[in-house]
Amino acid sequence: MTASICPSQSGVEIIEQRTLVMKSRYMSFALSALCFFLVAACNKPPDFTGFWKTNCTDAFGVQIKKQTGNSFSVSFCGPGGCFAPGEWMPNTPIVTDPKYRILDGTTLEIQYGEGWHQFTKCTTATNPPLHYAKMPTADHNSDGSVASRSEPTPETASVQSQEDPHRPACTSESCKQIEGFLKKHYCGESPAGNGSDESCDLRDRAKRSSGIKVVADYDCEWNETTNAADCKQQGQITPQLRTILFHELQQLGLPAQAPGNTYFKVWQSDRVRWSVAQADYSHRIGDDIELCEVIALVDRNSNVTVLRKLPFTKTDVDVPKTTEWSLLDLADTQSPGHLDIVLVGDAYEDHWLEVISVENGSAKTIFSGLGYSL
Repeated sequence: MTASICPSQSGVEIIEQRTLVMKSRYMSFALSALCFFLVAACNKPPDFTGFWKTNCTDAFGVQIKKQTGNSFSVSFCGPGGCFAPGEWMPNTPIVTDPKYRILDGTTLEIQYGEGWHQFTKCTTATNPPLHYAKMPTADHNSDGSVASRSEPTPETASVQSQEDPHRPACTSESCKQIEGFLKKHYCGESPAGNGSDESCDLRDRAKRSSGIKVVADYDCEWNETTNAADCKQQGQITPQLRTILFHELQQLGLPAQAPGNTYFKVWQSDRVRWSVAQADYSHRIGDDIELCEVIALVDRNSNVTVLRKLPFTKTDVDVPKTTEWSLLDLADTQSPGHLDIVLVGDAYEDHWLEVISVENGSAKTIFSGLGYSL
């Protein structure tokens, strides 16, 4: 009898079982390897490095830079520079920090001051150029939001001067009327500095019109001994208004525990249903100075319209790279019965006047010019 060369049924079953075992081990290995790579990918921390802003057109924002381990430095920056790592906010992993909310890959919320503030990642560069002059011109709506405009309003100059953005050509009848009023009431020696024949000295700031109620104000004098300004607060503001103004400063980057001093101005008139308030923070550090400022319209319902602001910045005390603002007057610059806000803009060796008109709770800049430059 010839032996059978075909495997028995039991032999076939053994081969099939071995094959299944090998396939099972291979699939197990493949799945294990896949899980390993997936877990590694999931555990890889996101990279927040870049420059984050509330609006990508702002000349200030938050710099986030990678530090040792999985931590990042979070520093507020303006044209005057950035905080050193760990000064504005402690270094943090962000992902597990309760003071941070990750909304998506390019949107963060950071808790500081009195609330949460949202930022968008505008660039992966950590030191982008920051210049106030390149920010778009804006008016403020009655709710305090910014309404961008690409062209001057009819009340202002028809053509914006490229050489001097603070003194556009004044050609309209209404502009000439405002300019004449300002020259008469606020200009001293003319011409002054290196400007045109229209330039004038603005160094006398005690110009308030009659009928203005000064709730709070402050004066500063230079102290030669300490080589710093000595300021004295005159009058006090309500706790509610103080909270409002500090909230606005913190929105501009002022640290909650800032070591400097903040001084206030609050002016009112019985002719209008709003007050104009100014808060100025400063802190001298050697040859530098920290500054933060806001001027706002506040109505009787505590609604706030920001008129001018200086985001928190550090700059050279003798050659500052900032523009500061000062309340000068509340006056009828256009016609009797319409009260406008008159401001002085102060940059390094450049000083000019601006007029803001308030209509139904909405604020609009209607004049910029005069003053002098060196």
